[in-house]
Amino acid sequence: MLISIEELVQKYALTIKGILHVGAHECEEKTVYDAIGVKNVLWVDANAPLVEKMKQKYPSEKIVCAAISDTDNQVVDFIVTNNGQSSSILELEEHKIQHPGIHEIARYKVRTRTIRTLFAENHLDIKSFNFLNCDTQGAELMVMKGMGSSLLQFDYLYLEVNTKHLYKNCPLLNEIEEYVKQFGFMRKELKMTEHYWGDIFMMRTRPPAPVITELFSNMQYTSTLENAILQSSRTEEYIAECVANQVLHTSEEKQIELVHRLAASKITAPFSDLFLCTQHLSVAKVVFEQGSFSSEESEEILAVLKAESTEGLNSAKLALFG
Repeated sequence: MLISIEELVQKYALTIKGILHVGAHECEEKTVYDAIGVKNVLWVDANAPLVEKMKQKYPSEKIVCAAISDTDNQVVDFIVTNNGQSSSILELEEHKIQHPGIHEIARYKVRTRTIRTLFAENHLDIKSFNFLNCDTQGAELMVMKGMGSSLLQFDYLYLEVNTKHLYKNCPLLNEIEEYVKQFGFMRKELKMTEHYWGDIFMMRTRPPAPVITELFSNMQYTSTLENAILQSSRTEEYIAECVANQVLHTSEEKQIELVHRLAASKITAPFSDLFLCTQHLSVAKVVFEQGSFSSEESEEILAVLKAESTEGLNSAKLALFG
């Protein structure tokens, strides 16, 4: 590991209740986890012979063999390399150039599982883990996508990342950061090697967009959520982002309910974003009634609403906010 977890615990006052370690290899981090006092660790790796070896070496550890991905029951090749650590469900690409001494020695078929399925099959409670350490050689984003909303249970992410395609079609650093941002995670530490791979540590630093989506769409808006948003930095920008990217991917009725709830809350609601995102005249009408717009904007919007023209609504968006 390029970034010391022991130093992270001290620097950021981490409170770790359990570690989910995907890409366990030989459980090299066990001494580190023991040193910081974390006994609740679930080790996961796709290399079946190695998993059996580690079970014998550490009989008291929870070690599971599984090829973790973003879909269940997909049959893929697990590619074993001569150093072991570079083994992956993805083909070596730039890796061959950066590390010419590492090469494939075997491959065999495995059936993928998502983290959610893995936990269900093993009767495990994902709520007992809040630290994800993922070192799956280019498949880190696939692991997290397969977790779905379960990623909301985690407070800390420690991931291996790439800035070149060391593995075929592997996501790059910016793609990973963009994906986890919607769950409230932001970069705290990054250390790269000269070979275009490295480690990143991320913490949840603001309310996750899916939480807002879920609460609003299920009509469960609470004062706790409101306070969380109010206490976050960049409040208006953040709630606008949530609205644009998450919340308005719901039904017309729920969009209207959202507008009313935002208007009644203490949050400075981004009504221009609400107006810009919606495709429904009925929602646009409620946004106009509840929001605050300039006189010029009001005249344009009012004309569109009176004409009851969806085409006009789209034109107004471009004219006012495009």
